[in-house]
Amino acid sequence: MDQALEKFPADYWRYWLIANAPESDDTVFTFEFFANGVNKDLADTFGNFVNRCLKFAKSRFDGKVPDRGEPGDDEQRMVEELQTRIDAYTVNLDEMQFRKALGQLRAIWGLGNEYLTHAAPWKVIKEDPERAGMIVRTALQLIRLYAVLSWPVIPSTSAKVLAAMGCETGMPIWPRQDIRQELELLPAGRELGELDILFRKITPEEQEDLEAEFGGAESADSTVD
Repeated sequence: MDQALEKFPADYWRYWLIANAPESDDTVFTFEFFANGVNKDLADTFGNFVNRCLKFAKSRFDGKVPDRGEPGDDEQRMVEELQTRIDAYTVNLDEMQFRKALGQLRAIWGLGNEYLTHAAPWKVIKEDPERAGMIVRTALQLIRLYAVLSWPVIPSTSAKVLAAMGCETGMPIWPRQDIRQELELLPAGRELGELDILFRKITPEEQEDLEAEFGGAESADSTVD
């Protein structure tokens, strides 16, 4: 374990192991599987959503939570699916079905990226700044909510995100209310903090070095019971 933590932060290992730990059968560990999980799920999905939202808010809204616009049909559809997935995620965690829980968490992160890509505030702002402000405000509210939902899995990263959103430190309160209310908790005008890239990708060269140092071929030694 000490060698693992020298290579990568604890949240990398926590995420992969919770997502892949054996529940009813064995799990094969390889550094290729590990790198793919970290890069695709943590860096490209969760980390990318957080960093690009904050960057856009910094550049176009003075680094503050916008106070413009009212939610529309796109937001309504997104919130309905979000509520369904959060309910399922909560049940999976309560029942200690961690693989299923992490599948829901990945889908929840993915909803934010899909919403932001479809809403495209970087385009909308040219013709409708009020609508763009509402989109960015919604995305920032999602970031806060995502940090809370991710706390059981990647607590160190979640704490950094919540700090950047100006939220209180310590274990957050789990969302038990209507998700629409959860998406109103960041007050308009709140100044956002600085946040570095959340997850550094594992490069192909690093993967090769790890395989050479520790062994990366599938074998009996790489099977987690």
